[in-house]
Amino acid sequence: YIDWLEQYYLPNKPCDIQPIIISRQIMNKNTNRFSQLKKGFNEFNKKNNKHLSIKYIEFYVEGEQLIFDIIDY
Repeated sequence: YIDWLEQYYLPNKPCDIQPIIISRQIMNKNTNRFSQLKKGFNEFNKKNNKHLSIKYIEFYVEGEQLIFDIIDY
């Protein structure tokens, strides 16, 4: 998704959109994979500094409810 945004969205800027990534909850945010994910988000945001930053949302199920949390990275 980030690659697509960099290759298509940034050069063409078809509109002002809020890039949003929705993911199932990552329980252990101390892993190398999560660090790389945050690094990718931040690198994109730096290249895209004239537009809206990526919003990262995680979801999980609690009982019978689907819960969404906005994650600050």
